[in-house]
Amino acid sequence: IHSNLDQWHNDLFGPHTSPALKNLRLEAVDAQGYVNLRCEHDPGCPTSVHPWSPTQIDIEKDDIRAFFPEVYETILGVPAEKVPEHIGNVCCGQFAVSRERILERPREDYERMLKWADETELTDSFGVGWVYEKIWHIIFGMDVI
Repeated sequence: IHSNLDQWHNDLFGPHTSPALKNLRLEAVDAQGYVNLRCEHDPGCPTSVHPWSPTQIDIEKDDIRAFFPEVYETILGVPAEKVPEHIGNVCCGQFAVSRERILERPREDYERMLKWADETELTDSFGVGWVYEKIWHIIFGMDVI
């Protein structure tokens, strides 16, 4: 979760994070492996990223969206043909994930992900956060949409 007390994307129980955590059903996390803490599907659903179709503005501004296929390949350690056409996710980077789901990936995967975040010159820290916000669900074994 984010460190601030209030978050605009704490939507079900008001802006404070603590009521959201108090109402989190850990049995749901264990059963599903990954649970986004946001209930609203807008923004982000049904799709929010189109890796192979950056806008001209993204390209002209060297926005991270213009490099998304390359970033996806690097972070997830997959070839270009595994980069999806569309990615849909419930907005924002607040989620719960089970220990079992985390351990499904080898440590080397997380080291590669961290290395990209630390060393990328394609974007700033905000862009790094944006990228991960769009793919946490994929990292933790959920469908791309």
